Amino acid sequence: MREQLRQLDKESLIDIILELREQMSQMAVRIQNLEEQLARNSQNSSKPPSSDGLKKKPAPKSLREKGKRKTGGQKGHKGETLKMVSEPHHIEVYHVRTCSNCQADLSQVEVTEIEKRQVFDVPPIEIEVTEHQAEIKCCSTCGKRVKADFPEGVNAAVQYGNRLKAQALYLNTYQLIPLARICELFGDFYAHSPSESLILNGNRALAEAIEPTLEAIQAQIKQADTVHCDESGMRVEGKVNWLHVLAAVHRKRGQEAMRDIGLLGDLQGHAIHDGWASYFKFENCLHALCNAHHLRELRFIFEQYQQTWASDMFGLLLDIKKDIEAISSEQTSLEPERLIALL
Repeated sequence: MREQLRQLDKESLIDIILELREQMSQMAVRIQNLEEQLARNSQNSSKPPSSDGLKKKPAPKSLREKGKRKTGGQKGHKGETLKMVSEPHHIEVYHVRTCSNCQADLSQVEVTEIEKRQVFDVPPIEIEVTEHQAEIKCCSTCGKRVKADFPEGVNAAVQYGNRLKAQALYLNTYQLIPLARICELFGDFYAHSPSESLILNGNRALAEAIEPTLEAIQAQIKQADTVHCDESGMRVEGKVNWLHVLAAVHRKRGQEAMRDIGLLGDLQGHAIHDGWASYFKFENCLHALCNAHHLRELRFIFEQYQQTWASDMFGLLLDIKKDIEAISSEQTSLEPERLIALL
């Protein structure tokens, strides 16, 4: 190699050096990007906690300022303790028959006072069966066979009622309990295990029933002055979908999903988000970035590159937050003097 280089002229050597220098620059950028990827986690970036993996790591550093209040209920906080009711459902009276001291008979002695204790509990759970009977008559005038109408919703010879269905849908859609576990729970509680199709059909009926309400909510979102946007991964039928906080679940995360949902395109106010590039494709609204994500990025820059300006900016954002929280509800912004001091 040395002999080959000695045989080259000066210009050829310069070209080789410049080419190597360019390669080294590209490699330095690539190494820096890889080091940044390894250093990023849910505490210093927008990555979700699930991406941190199972490796042992230090306790998370909260971005919130440490509170000065003690743990537990605060002074002036209204407690939610049990209180006696004036009309209990059941009353159990325990009689005094004899004196516990001298064994005298007290069965005929007048009661001087009562000490009360109340126990709040659920009654024994049992499915109730209501039989609906529709009369059938033969018209004495025309001979037609006439049957009385069953109540709305009573469609089959044997079926589950609306209250039980509502419980199943609540546990599935709000408490996020899987179908099989709901059926098992009902079997344990009620000695009845409905099929999973009961819950699935109920969910479809519920989705149709609330459609007008969802349309009204979407109309209000489009007219809002400020809308907070975010998206989080979730699994639907074993595949990753994205829960868009604005409105819906979609198989995609980016711009395609946002346009399908159909809200950001009509938004005229402010869209507050984490800086995901797809949001900036919507030009009708004004964009504002979430300071919680700014704090994470500033933490990353300071921890990875020891840039003191990032630490200073981190503290400044927290100071501004503290000042905003301290102003009265009548104020719309900080005083000019304070704004100048912060700048």
